[in-house]
Amino acid sequence: MLTINILTMGGNKMNDSTRIMELLKEVNSLMDKGLKNYFSDCGITVTQLAVVNILGKRDMVKLNELSEELKITPTAVSLIVNRLESQGLIERVRSKEDKRVVYAKLSDKFKSTHGNLNNNIDGFLALLLGSKNKEEIQKIFDGLEILKTLLESSEKIISTHIKMN
Repeated sequence: MLTINILTMGGNKMNDSTRIMELLKEVNSLMDKGLKNYFSDCGITVTQLAVVNILGKRDMVKLNELSEELKITPTAVSLIVNRLESQGLIERVRSKEDKRVVYAKLSDKFKSTHGNLNNNIDGFLALLLGSKNKEEIQKIFDGLEILKTLLESSEKIISTHIKMN
């Protein structure tokens, strides 16, 4: 079993890593809350919103592809799709070539009621960013790019650390 002692990496890394994890949790929670408020007229959860968002970008999506893209179990996707279908927001469509394959797509009802969901999500973020100046927005971009780059290099960093121990 591999044990990594972060305290031996020098400096205040434990405090930094704990603070980053707490901030990420808070940001995620606040985004969920903000999206729920912004889309309260839809009556759907953030996970359901993620499904609808994917369907808004593509005409039809296989249920197993939704599962893979959202990184949730096929059972969870099926429950989400059931709920959205019962609300009349999406439709299931069986493949003509293979009846075992099931697709989901946005319903005409959803499209007529909510229009282009991507524009609505952009509207939510634009509303938030509208309260910030260009320098603050650039700091957000810079911080997110640094975090993204760090996470992209995580495999190499971990591999190097393991070899050193």
